Amino acid sequence: MLVSRSARHAIIACLGIGLAVVVLLHSQIRHLDYVPDLGDPLFSTWRIAWVHHQLVSDPRHLFDANIFYPERLTLTFSDPVILPALTASPLLIGGMHPVIAYNLLLISGFWFSGFAVYLLVRHLTGSSRAAFVAGLTYACCAYRVDHFSHLELQMTQWMPLALLALHRFVTTRQWPYAIAAALAVVAQLYSSMYYAVFFVVYAAVIGVGLWIVHRPPWKLLVPLAISAAIAALLALPLERAFTAAQSVKGERPLYEIALYSAVPSDYLRTTPLSLMWRNRLRPPQAERSLFPGAAPVALAAVGIAPPFAAMPMVYAAALAVSFDGSLGLNGVSFPYLRRWLGPFRNLRSPARFGALVGLTLSILSGFGARRVLTWRRSVIYQGVVFAALVGIVMIDAWPALK
Repeated sequence: MLVSRSARHAIIACLGIGLAVVVLLHSQIRHLDYVPDLGDPLFSTWRIAWVHHQLVSDPRHLFDANIFYPERLTLTFSDPVILPALTASPLLIGGMHPVIAYNLLLISGFWFSGFAVYLLVRHLTGSSRAAFVAGLTYACCAYRVDHFSHLELQMTQWMPLALLALHRFVTTRQWPYAIAAALAVVAQLYSSMYYAVFFVVYAAVIGVGLWIVHRPPWKLLVPLAISAAIAALLALPLERAFTAAQSVKGERPLYEIALYSAVPSDYLRTTPLSLMWRNRLRPPQAERSLFPGAAPVALAAVGIAPPFAAMPMVYAAALAVSFDGSLGLNGVSFPYLRRWLGPFRNLRSPARFGALVGLTLSILSGFGARRVLTWRRSVIYQGVVFAALVGIVMIDAWPALK
Protein backbone atom coordinates (compact mmCIF):
# COMPACT_ATOMS: atom_id res chain seq x y z
CA MET A 1 0.00 0.00 0.00
CA LEU A 2 1.44 3.35 -1.07
CA VAL A 3 1.75 6.12 1.49
CA SER A 4 0.75 9.59 0.32
CA ARG A 5 3.27 12.40 0.24
CA SER A 6 1.52 14.30 3.02
CA ALA A 7 1.46 11.15 5.17
CA ARG A 8 5.20 10.63 4.59
CA HIS A 9 5.86 14.23 5.57
CA ALA A 10 3.74 13.78 8.69
CA ILE A 11 5.63 10.66 9.72
CA ILE A 12 8.98 12.38 9.16
CA ALA A 13 7.79 15.44 11.10
CA CYS A 14 6.56 13.30 13.99
CA LEU A 15 9.89 11.49 14.19
CA GLY A 16 11.83 14.74 13.76
CA ILE A 17 9.98 16.51 16.55
CA GLY A 18 10.42 13.43 18.73
CA LEU A 19 14.18 13.46 18.06
CA ALA A 20 14.38 17.16 18.89
CA VAL A 21 12.54 16.55 22.17
CA VAL A 22 15.00 13.76 23.01
CA VAL A 23 17.92 16.12 22.36
CA LEU A 24 16.43 18.98 24.38
CA LEU A 25 15.37 16.79 27.32
CA HIS A 26 18.29 14.38 27.17
CA SER A 27 19.27 14.90 30.81
CA GLN A 28 15.79 13.87 31.97
CA ILE A 29 15.55 11.02 29.49
CA ARG A 30 18.86 9.60 30.71
CA HIS A 31 17.38 9.43 34.22
CA LEU A 32 13.78 8.33 33.81
CA ASP A 33 13.78 7.08 37.41
CA TYR A 34 14.47 10.62 38.68
CA VAL A 35 12.16 13.62 39.09
CA PRO A 36 13.24 17.26 38.82
CA ASP A 37 11.93 18.07 42.31
CA LEU A 38 10.08 16.38 45.16
CA GLY A 39 6.88 18.42 44.89
CA ASP A 40 4.48 18.29 41.95
CA PRO A 41 6.16 15.38 40.10
CA LEU A 42 5.60 13.01 43.03
CA PHE A 43 2.09 14.40 43.53
CA SER A 44 1.35 13.71 39.85
CA THR A 45 2.79 10.20 40.18
CA TRP A 46 0.34 9.59 43.02
CA ARG A 47 -2.58 11.02 41.00
CA ILE A 48 -1.79 8.70 38.10
CA ALA A 49 -1.48 5.71 40.42
CA TRP A 50 -4.73 6.54 42.23
CA VAL A 51 -6.80 6.92 39.05
CA HIS A 52 -5.34 3.70 37.68
CA HIS A 53 -6.04 1.84 40.93
CA GLN A 54 -9.54 3.17 41.46
CA LEU A 55 -10.83 2.70 37.94
CA VAL A 56 -9.97 -0.98 38.27
CA SER A 57 -11.15 -1.54 41.84
CA ASP A 58 -13.98 0.94 42.52
CA PRO A 59 -14.68 3.46 39.72
CA ARG A 60 -17.83 4.78 41.44
CA HIS A 61 -15.61 6.38 44.07
CA LEU A 62 -12.92 7.63 41.72
CA PHE A 63 -12.94 11.13 43.22
CA ASP A 64 -12.87 9.91 46.84
CA ALA A 65 -9.09 9.75 46.93
CA ASN A 66 -7.10 8.38 49.86
CA ILE A 67 -6.07 11.81 51.17
CA PHE A 68 -7.57 14.22 53.74
CA TYR A 69 -9.74 11.53 55.30
CA PRO A 70 -12.65 11.72 56.14
CA GLU A 71 -13.33 14.36 53.46
CA ARG A 72 -14.90 13.08 50.24
CA LEU A 73 -14.19 14.05 46.62
CA THR A 74 -10.61 14.94 47.53
CA LEU A 75 -9.31 14.21 44.02
CA THR A 76 -11.11 17.41 43.01
CA PHE A 77 -8.80 19.45 45.24
CA SER A 78 -6.49 19.55 42.21
CA ASP A 79 -6.67 18.64 38.55
CA PRO A 80 -7.50 14.88 38.47
CA VAL A 81 -5.54 14.27 35.19
CA ILE A 82 -7.85 11.37 34.37
CA LEU A 83 -7.01 10.97 30.68
CA PRO A 84 -3.21 11.06 31.18
CA ALA A 85 -3.61 8.50 33.96
CA LEU A 86 -5.60 6.25 31.62
CA THR A 87 -2.83 6.61 29.06
CA ALA A 88 -0.29 5.46 31.64
CA SER A 89 -2.41 2.52 32.84
CA PRO A 90 -1.02 -0.03 30.34
CA LEU A 91 2.50 0.86 31.49
CA LEU A 92 1.54 0.34 35.14
CA ILE A 93 -0.28 -2.89 34.37
CA GLY A 94 2.89 -4.08 32.66
CA GLY A 95 4.84 -3.52 35.85
CA MET A 96 6.65 -0.30 34.96
CA HIS A 97 7.85 1.78 37.89
CA PRO A 98 5.38 4.65 38.51
CA VAL A 99 8.10 7.32 38.29
CA ILE A 100 9.26 6.05 34.90
CA ALA A 101 5.66 5.96 33.68
CA TYR A 102 5.24 9.54 34.91
CA ASN A 103 8.35 10.72 33.05
CA LEU A 104 7.30 9.04 29.81
CA LEU A 105 3.91 10.71 30.09
CA LEU A 106 5.55 14.07 30.80
CA ILE A 107 7.83 13.83 27.77
CA SER A 108 4.95 12.70 25.56
CA GLY A 109 3.25 16.04 26.25
CA PHE A 110 6.17 17.87 24.59
CA TRP A 111 6.22 15.50 21.63
CA PHE A 112 2.51 15.15 20.91
CA SER A 113 1.82 18.87 21.41
CA GLY A 114 4.47 19.74 18.85
CA PHE A 115 3.15 17.22 16.35
CA ALA A 116 -0.44 18.43 16.83
CA VAL A 117 0.68 21.99 16.01
CA TYR A 118 2.50 20.63 12.96
CA LEU A 119 -0.77 19.10 11.68
CA LEU A 120 -2.68 22.33 12.28
CA VAL A 121 -0.13 24.64 10.69
CA ARG A 122 0.39 22.38 7.69
CA HIS A 123 -3.36 22.65 7.09
CA LEU A 124 -3.21 26.44 7.45
CA THR A 125 -0.07 27.11 5.40
CA GLY A 126 0.26 24.15 3.06
CA SER A 127 3.97 24.02 3.92
CA SER A 128 5.39 20.98 5.70
CA ARG A 129 8.63 22.80 6.51
CA ALA A 130 6.89 25.83 7.97
CA ALA A 131 4.61 23.50 9.94
CA PHE A 132 7.64 21.64 11.31
CA VAL A 133 9.16 24.90 12.54
CA ALA A 134 5.85 25.80 14.20
CA GLY A 135 5.51 22.36 15.78
CA LEU A 136 9.06 22.44 17.08
CA THR A 137 8.46 25.92 18.48
CA TYR A 138 5.51 24.71 20.52
CA ALA A 139 7.14 21.44 21.53
CA CYS A 140 9.91 23.31 23.33
CA CYS A 141 8.34 26.69 24.11
CA ALA A 142 9.60 28.54 27.18
CA TYR A 143 6.27 28.32 29.01
CA ARG A 144 6.39 24.54 28.79
CA VAL A 145 9.95 24.43 30.14
CA ASP A 146 9.09 26.79 33.00
CA HIS A 147 6.33 24.37 34.09
CA PHE A 148 8.48 21.28 33.66
CA SER A 149 7.30 19.92 37.02
CA HIS A 150 3.59 20.32 36.22
CA LEU A 151 2.34 17.28 34.33
CA GLU A 152 -1.11 18.61 33.50
CA LEU A 153 0.36 21.81 32.05
CA GLN A 154 2.24 19.74 29.44
CA MET A 155 -0.97 18.11 28.20
CA THR A 156 -1.70 20.66 25.46
CA GLN A 157 -1.98 18.44 22.39
CA TRP A 158 -5.76 18.47 22.31
CA MET A 159 -6.11 22.22 21.73
CA PRO A 160 -4.40 22.36 18.31
CA LEU A 161 -6.27 19.20 17.30
CA ALA A 162 -9.55 20.89 18.25
CA LEU A 163 -8.56 23.92 16.17
CA LEU A 164 -7.70 21.69 13.22
CA ALA A 165 -11.11 20.01 13.42
CA LEU A 166 -12.81 23.41 13.70
CA HIS A 167 -11.01 24.69 10.60
CA ARG A 168 -11.94 21.59 8.65
CA PHE A 169 -15.55 21.83 9.76
CA VAL A 170 -15.91 25.42 8.62
CA THR A 171 -14.23 24.79 5.26
CA THR A 172 -15.72 21.38 4.42
CA ARG A 173 -19.01 21.81 6.33
CA GLN A 174 -18.96 18.15 7.32
CA TRP A 175 -20.55 17.26 10.66
CA PRO A 176 -17.93 14.73 11.86
CA TYR A 177 -15.36 17.51 12.16
CA ALA A 178 -17.62 19.43 14.54
CA ILE A 179 -17.96 16.33 16.71
CA ALA A 180 -14.19 15.75 16.53
CA ALA A 181 -13.60 19.29 17.77
CA ALA A 182 -15.97 18.73 20.68
CA LEU A 183 -14.29 15.44 21.60
CA ALA A 184 -10.87 17.13 21.54
CA VAL A 185 -12.14 19.80 23.95
CA VAL A 186 -13.46 17.07 26.26
CA ALA A 187 -10.10 15.30 26.05
CA GLN A 188 -8.43 18.56 27.03
CA LEU A 189 -10.81 18.89 29.97
CA TYR A 190 -9.91 15.43 31.25
CA SER A 191 -6.21 16.16 30.72
CA SER A 192 -5.90 19.72 32.05
CA MET A 193 -8.93 21.58 33.31
CA TYR A 194 -7.19 24.96 33.31
CA TYR A 195 -6.54 24.81 29.60
CA ALA A 196 -10.00 23.52 28.78
CA VAL A 197 -11.63 26.48 30.55
CA PHE A 198 -9.31 28.96 28.82
CA PHE A 199 -9.62 27.22 25.48
CA VAL A 200 -13.39 27.55 25.30
CA VAL A 201 -12.95 31.33 25.22
CA TYR A 202 -10.02 31.08 22.81
CA ALA A 203 -11.88 28.76 20.42
CA ALA A 204 -14.86 31.10 20.45
CA VAL A 205 -12.60 33.92 19.19
CA ILE A 206 -11.18 31.68 16.45
CA GLY A 207 -14.67 30.46 15.57
CA VAL A 208 -15.98 34.00 15.13
CA GLY A 209 -12.97 34.85 12.99
CA LEU A 210 -13.49 31.80 10.78
CA TRP A 211 -17.17 32.62 10.46
CA ILE A 212 -16.32 36.14 9.26
CA VAL A 213 -13.70 34.88 6.80
CA HIS A 214 -15.60 31.94 5.30
CA ARG A 215 -19.21 33.09 5.82
CA PRO A 216 -20.70 29.58 6.05
CA PRO A 217 -24.49 29.07 6.04
CA TRP A 218 -26.29 29.54 9.33
CA LYS A 219 -27.48 25.94 9.24
CA LEU A 220 -23.99 24.93 10.36
CA LEU A 221 -24.95 26.17 13.82
CA VAL A 222 -26.99 22.98 14.19
CA PRO A 223 -24.02 20.55 14.20
CA LEU A 224 -22.12 22.99 16.41
CA ALA A 225 -24.97 22.96 18.93
CA ILE A 226 -25.19 19.15 18.81
CA SER A 227 -21.43 18.87 19.29
CA ALA A 228 -21.55 21.26 22.23
CA ALA A 229 -24.31 19.14 23.78
CA ILE A 230 -22.20 15.99 23.35
CA ALA A 231 -19.24 17.73 25.00
CA ALA A 232 -21.40 18.89 27.89
CA LEU A 233 -22.76 15.38 28.39
CA LEU A 234 -19.28 13.84 28.43
CA ALA A 235 -18.04 16.51 30.84
CA LEU A 236 -20.94 15.89 33.24
CA PRO A 237 -19.16 13.37 35.56
CA LEU A 238 -16.34 15.85 36.15
CA GLU A 239 -18.73 18.77 36.54
CA ARG A 240 -20.88 16.91 39.09
CA ALA A 241 -17.88 15.93 41.22
CA PHE A 242 -16.44 19.43 41.29
CA THR A 243 -19.82 21.02 41.97
CA ALA A 244 -20.44 18.64 44.89
CA ALA A 245 -17.04 19.53 46.38
CA GLN A 246 -17.53 23.27 45.94
CA SER A 247 -18.97 23.78 49.44
CA VAL A 248 -15.77 22.37 50.94
CA LYS A 249 -13.31 24.20 48.70
CA GLY A 250 -15.06 27.50 48.08
CA GLU A 251 -13.99 30.00 45.44
CA ARG A 252 -10.44 31.17 44.95
CA PRO A 253 -9.89 34.35 47.01
CA LEU A 254 -9.21 37.52 45.06
CA TYR A 255 -5.83 38.13 46.71
CA GLU A 256 -4.60 34.76 45.41
CA ILE A 257 -5.86 35.47 41.90
CA ALA A 258 -4.23 38.91 42.01
CA LEU A 259 -0.92 37.33 43.00
CA TYR A 260 -0.95 35.10 39.92
CA SER A 261 -2.31 37.72 37.52
CA ALA A 262 0.44 38.82 35.15
CA VAL A 263 1.47 42.33 34.23
CA PRO A 264 2.87 43.16 30.77
CA SER A 265 6.44 43.33 32.06
CA ASP A 266 6.16 39.66 33.13
CA TYR A 267 6.60 38.83 29.45
CA LEU A 268 10.19 39.93 29.98
CA ARG A 269 10.64 37.53 32.91
CA THR A 270 12.42 34.39 31.91
CA THR A 271 12.34 30.93 33.38
CA PRO A 272 15.44 29.94 35.37
CA LEU A 273 15.54 26.83 33.19
CA SER A 274 16.35 28.84 30.04
CA LEU A 275 20.03 28.44 29.22
CA MET A 276 19.93 31.32 26.73
CA TRP A 277 17.89 33.94 28.58
CA ARG A 278 17.91 33.27 32.33
CA ASN A 279 20.58 35.89 33.16
CA ARG A 280 19.67 38.41 30.47
CA LEU A 281 16.12 39.46 31.31
CA ARG A 282 14.02 40.14 34.40
CA PRO A 283 14.34 37.62 37.24
CA PRO A 284 11.81 34.77 37.43
CA GLN A 285 8.62 34.83 39.48
CA ALA A 286 6.35 31.89 40.21
CA GLU A 287 3.70 31.37 37.51
CA ARG A 288 4.65 34.70 35.91
CA SER A 289 7.87 33.98 34.02
CA LEU A 290 6.21 34.45 30.65
CA PHE A 291 9.00 35.39 28.23
CA PRO A 292 8.11 33.29 25.16
CA GLY A 293 11.56 33.33 23.59
CA ALA A 294 13.01 35.48 20.83
CA ALA A 295 12.47 33.04 17.95
CA PRO A 296 8.66 32.67 18.34
CA VAL A 297 8.20 36.44 18.69
CA ALA A 298 10.35 37.24 15.67
CA LEU A 299 8.76 34.62 13.42
CA ALA A 300 5.24 35.55 14.57
CA ALA A 301 5.97 39.22 13.79
CA VAL A 302 7.00 38.20 10.27
CA GLY A 303 3.84 36.12 10.00
CA ILE A 304 1.45 38.98 10.78
CA ALA A 305 3.39 41.75 9.00
CA PRO A 306 1.92 43.34 5.85
CA PRO A 307 0.69 42.32 3.38
CA PHE A 308 -2.02 41.14 5.74
CA ALA A 309 -3.76 37.79 5.29
CA ALA A 310 -7.00 36.60 6.84
CA MET A 311 -5.84 33.63 8.95
CA PRO A 312 -2.85 35.39 10.56
CA MET A 313 -5.19 38.23 11.51
CA VAL A 314 -7.65 35.80 13.10
CA TYR A 315 -4.85 34.35 15.20
CA ALA A 316 -3.50 37.82 15.97
CA ALA A 317 -6.91 38.58 17.51
CA ALA A 318 -6.70 35.35 19.53
CA LEU A 319 -3.20 36.35 20.63
CA ALA A 320 -4.53 39.66 21.96
CA VAL A 321 -7.32 37.88 23.85
CA SER A 322 -4.88 35.35 25.33
CA PHE A 323 -2.44 38.04 26.38
CA ASP A 324 -5.20 40.03 28.06
CA GLY A 325 -6.50 36.86 29.74
CA SER A 326 -3.07 36.19 31.23
CA LEU A 327 -3.22 39.60 32.90
CA GLY A 328 -6.11 38.33 35.02
CA LEU A 329 -7.42 40.99 37.36
CA ASN A 330 -5.00 43.44 35.74
CA GLY A 331 -6.61 42.92 32.35
CA VAL A 332 -9.93 43.76 30.73
CA SER A 333 -11.61 40.41 30.07
CA PHE A 334 -10.82 38.20 33.07
CA PRO A 335 -12.94 40.06 35.67
CA TYR A 336 -15.96 39.67 33.37
CA LEU A 337 -15.17 36.02 32.62
CA ARG A 338 -14.90 35.38 36.36
CA ARG A 339 -18.24 37.08 36.95
CA TRP A 340 -20.14 35.38 34.14
CA LEU A 341 -18.57 31.91 33.95
CA GLY A 342 -18.47 29.77 37.09
CA PRO A 343 -15.35 27.72 36.20
CA PHE A 344 -13.24 30.88 36.13
CA ARG A 345 -14.01 31.47 39.81
CA ASN A 346 -12.13 28.29 40.70
CA LEU A 347 -8.90 29.20 38.91
CA ARG A 348 -6.10 30.82 40.87
CA SER A 349 -3.58 31.52 38.07
CA PRO A 350 -4.80 33.58 35.10
CA ALA A 351 -1.14 33.81 34.06
CA ARG A 352 -1.52 30.25 32.73
CA PHE A 353 -3.26 31.84 29.76
CA GLY A 354 0.39 32.17 28.75
CA ALA A 355 0.13 28.63 27.36
CA LEU A 356 -2.33 29.92 24.78
CA VAL A 357 -0.08 32.90 24.08
CA GLY A 358 2.67 30.37 23.36
CA LEU A 359 0.34 28.28 21.20
CA THR A 360 -0.70 31.30 19.14
CA LEU A 361 2.88 32.51 18.70
CA SER A 362 3.81 29.03 17.48
CA ILE A 363 0.98 29.03 14.93
CA LEU A 364 1.92 32.51 13.75
CA SER A 365 5.54 31.35 13.60
CA GLY A 366 4.40 28.89 10.95
CA PHE A 367 3.10 31.75 8.81
CA GLY A 368 6.35 33.64 9.40
CA ALA A 369 8.47 30.60 8.54
CA ARG A 370 6.52 30.12 5.31
CA ARG A 371 7.25 33.72 4.31
CA VAL A 372 10.95 33.39 5.07
CA LEU A 373 11.20 30.05 3.27
CA THR A 374 9.48 31.35 0.12
CA TRP A 375 11.38 34.61 -0.24
CA ARG A 376 13.47 32.77 -2.84
CA ARG A 377 12.55 29.70 -4.85
CA SER A 378 16.03 28.20 -4.76
CA VAL A 379 16.05 24.67 -3.35
CA ILE A 380 19.42 25.31 -1.73
CA TYR A 381 18.17 28.54 -0.16
CA GLN A 382 15.08 26.87 1.28
CA GLY A 383 17.05 23.94 2.66
CA VAL A 384 19.62 26.18 4.33
CA VAL A 385 16.99 28.52 5.77
CA PHE A 386 14.92 25.60 7.06
CA ALA A 387 17.95 24.13 8.84
CA ALA A 388 18.80 27.55 10.25
CA LEU A 389 15.28 28.09 11.57
CA VAL A 390 15.27 24.69 13.27
CA GLY A 391 18.63 25.45 14.87
CA ILE A 392 17.58 28.92 16.02
CA VAL A 393 14.37 27.62 17.59
CA MET A 394 16.21 24.88 19.47
CA ILE A 395 19.03 27.12 20.70
CA ASP A 396 16.54 29.78 21.78
CA ALA A 397 14.55 27.23 23.80
CA TRP A 398 17.42 25.08 25.13
CA PRO A 399 16.60 24.12 28.72
CA ALA A 400 19.05 23.86 31.61
CA LEU A 401 17.51 20.85 33.32
CA LYS A 402 19.02 19.24 36.41
